[in-house]
Amino acid sequence: MASETAPNSSLEGFELTRVLGRG
Repeated sequence: MASETAPNSSLEGFELTRVLGRG
């Protein structure tokens, strides 16, 4: 997880999930 790297892992995780899910 990028939770330790990204402070807003919630938003980033959501965006990544959207992109990966759509892709």
